[in-house]
Amino acid sequence: MNETRTDELAALRARAYGPHADIDADPVARARLRQLEDALRAAAAAEEAPGAEPVEAQASRPARPEPVAVEADRQAPAASADAEPAAAAAADIESPRSPGPRPIAWGWLAAWAASILVVAVGVGALVFSLASIRPVNPATGAVQIATLDEPYEGDRLDGFRSFTGVAFEDAYLFHGLVVVSSEHGIFSAGTDCLLVTEADDFAPNSNSFDGDIFSACGAGPFPATVSLVVDAGSGEELRAEFPLGTALQFVSDGKAVGVFRDDSGVPKSPQP
Repeated sequence: MNETRTDELAALRARAYGPHADIDADPVARARLRQLEDALRAAAAAEEAPGAEPVEAQASRPARPEPVAVEADRQAPAASADAEPAAAAAADIESPRSPGPRPIAWGWLAAWAASILVVAVGVGALVFSLASIRPVNPATGAVQIATLDEPYEGDRLDGFRSFTGVAFEDAYLFHGLVVVSSEHGIFSAGTDCLLVTEADDFAPNSNSFDGDIFSACGAGPFPATVSLVVDAGSGEELRAEFPLGTALQFVSDGKAVGVFRDDSGVPKSPQP
């Protein structure tokens, strides 16, 4: 390639690839650039392929008029690229998207979690508030069903007080049963004792009773523990709450009384 064509190629490349490129608006110049670049590549290949047509002959050929379709093809992608956003916008207007699932508000989710936590803490405090008593007895597997920590101040204890003459610290009512923490036992020796009996077995202003008194006292590190079984002689309130054969255990830790239940002695209903 002679010096004239080299300068021409450099000028055309500046128009095509330079910072002020304008060759896209000149189809003839663009075709000439392609012709000169093809000639340059052919010259490089001619050195390795003997008998190839001289580069000067290729460059001297008249430039073929560039088909108009080439320019149209180059403009088509840009036009289609501009048309795609418009078509997508029109599709959004004509065919509204189906609403997806609404996201859960974080505030509502946090409030729901907090309410669950409050309920769990309340239940835990009600049933498992005894610090020194396990919620499940490791020896029997009995499960704690209640914690008695609100003393009963009503008149259903008058008959019991009159009969026993025991100075008790705290008395609780549990489905018709009187559960009393006392410094002394009736049938047991000790200073940390527990008494359980039916509230209605004692007549007010009387020294008689008709029923059973269960009493036990603690020993060293072992808490006072009273156990009984619900049977036909149990009070109506107790039988209404628990089936016959239910074993109940009352365990005192000095501040409250834990109630445990075991149903292994309850007769099973016959299968139909």
